Amino acid sequence: MKFSADYRALALDALRGRWKTAVLAGLIASLLGANIVSSSDRVISNMSQNANGDTPGFAGLFSTGSGGVLAVLVICILAWAVFTVIVGGAVRLGYARFNLNLADGRDAALSDLASQKHRLWDGFCMNFLQGLYVALWSLLLFIPGVVKAYSYAMTPYIMAEHPGLTANEAITESRRIMDGNKWRLFCLDLSFLGWELLCTLPMLIGFSLVFFFTHSADTVLVLLFLLSILLSAGFFFLRPYLRRRGLWAGLLLFVPLLLWSQGLVWAVDASGLTTGQQARAASVLRKTVSLMPGSIVTQEKLAAGEYALLQSGEFSWVSLNFQDGRLVLEAAEAKPVPEIAAGTLHGLRSKAAGTVVNTNLVSGTMLVVPGQAVEKGQGLIGTARAERDGTLIFQPAAGSVRAQFEWEFAEELPLMAATYQLTGNTVVQRRLFLAGRVFPLPFLFSPADDSTAVTRHLQPELLGLTLPLSVEETTYYEQAESEVHSSEDEARALARLHGLQALQNDYPDAEFVAQKVDVTTENDMLHYRVVYTIIADICT
Repeated sequence: MKFSADYRALALDALRGRWKTAVLAGLIASLLGANIVSSSDRVISNMSQNANGDTPGFAGLFSTGSGGVLAVLVICILAWAVFTVIVGGAVRLGYARFNLNLADGRDAALSDLASQKHRLWDGFCMNFLQGLYVALWSLLLFIPGVVKAYSYAMTPYIMAEHPGLTANEAITESRRIMDGNKWRLFCLDLSFLGWELLCTLPMLIGFSLVFFFTHSADTVLVLLFLLSILLSAGFFFLRPYLRRRGLWAGLLLFVPLLLWSQGLVWAVDASGLTTGQQARAASVLRKTVSLMPGSIVTQEKLAAGEYALLQSGEFSWVSLNFQDGRLVLEAAEAKPVPEIAAGTLHGLRSKAAGTVVNTNLVSGTMLVVPGQAVEKGQGLIGTARAERDGTLIFQPAAGSVRAQFEWEFAEELPLMAATYQLTGNTVVQRRLFLAGRVFPLPFLFSPADDSTAVTRHLQPELLGLTLPLSVEETTYYEQAESEVHSSEDEARALARLHGLQALQNDYPDAEFVAQKVDVTTENDMLHYRVVYTIIADICT
């Protein structure tokens, strides 16, 4: 009588020189839905599925949503499940054929997995009936289900050797063969318990490390689900390299490098700010304290960054926090200064001579009335106010005085002028910012002296992961000098536009009453003069 050790020795002899093919066949069969685990694992899996309706591991994985990634994974897994229901049984028969060839010393190839592709219905019936019978027996208690799982263990091998048998006939034959052998197969499975526990050790270590850095169980399960197959297969292909010292040295250096990279800015989170505020805040941090993706973070830099943002006048409150490679910026927008605080203790005076149309007093004492003519520099709103008893009370002068007056603009424009136009040629130069250092990247051409430049900052990505560095990209646009001839109408329109812009700068609230334009041309020069009669606030 042979014992478990004898069967293991026979298996090792059959696998000698065929490890890679056998492992790859097992992985492919598993991915295609073939159940290649031991009988005890199979019955436990069946009972769990009947109790919960799905695999317990995936139930927790998709219990909480995390956006499009999980949605895509759910769709992929559902598609995979439907596919495996259709082809899983046939692949299981093909895998049994592969193992039989391997045990008999015949050529065992990956093509054996597809050797039963014409038996999709037979494979489906085999899986369905086995699962049904085991589930029904498991209702009596756990032990009957385990016993029957071992009774049906030879079913795929019998159907692979005897294609003419139905699934029920193969199950009956398996029961006959396993009569008196179920305990021996159980002991054989039990002898691999240590290897099964050892195989779970890397998963437990990986789970702990990923959870330590991400603090998300969903992320851990997604990563382990995607990487477990690759890691399991990769072990056998990397076996020739396990004796190389350089490989292990690289792994030992990777851990300190990973810990060091936690002090670098991987990403900047300013989601509470508007797009414009984010851009301006990033510019201030980059120029003042060199805080950007790829920078090394210190408490001094964080404090200096907060001070620089407050000094910019954009924000009234700022907080910079850094944790696990993530720089979080929180800020409150600066409030506008109240009108009364915008007044002056020296009074408001007129910045133009005109006739008062209306007044609006906020604080202080109004010194003019509508219809009154005022001169430039004349006081309009004072800071002293007399009470009934004659006591003077001083207040900030605030308010408005709208008056009608004339505003003049004059400009000379050449009809023939030299200007610069873009030629379409560009030169791009890049600089890499990493760990507080600047590394100029090589470039083939140098920009021309009269080029105009546009600079932007980018954060590269690798496979959807943002890298802890930033790239400054400066594009130089080549310009060429040329003469441009403008017609009199074009020059007049341009001069009018300049006049309106100047008026907008001086009096944003101006109302037009009348205008008088004088245009002359002499020696290719346009002389433009306009006088606008407007109503506007003249307080200054």
